[in-house]
Amino acid sequence: SFAAWQAATAAKEAEIAALKAERDAAMKDAERYRWLRNHGDSGCTGKDGYGGQELLIDERLDAAIDASIAKAEGGAA
Repeated sequence: SFAAWQAATAAKEAEIAALKAERDAAMKDAERYRWLRNHGDSGCTGKDGYGGQELLIDERLDAAIDASIAKAEGGAA
């Protein structure tokens, strides 16, 4: 029936949107990896509170890499 076709189409469109979002996130991660590979740590460490350094992880690392990329491209850090 037409209603079943509409429901199936909507489900496929939702699946496609989810896959595109997953692809876009993977592409952003790949861009960050290539940046680190080509530019070293680029400010991706922070102070650990004891006078030493800590490696940033998770969202903090992503934000530090994104800021380094933006700065290198002439944007705001």
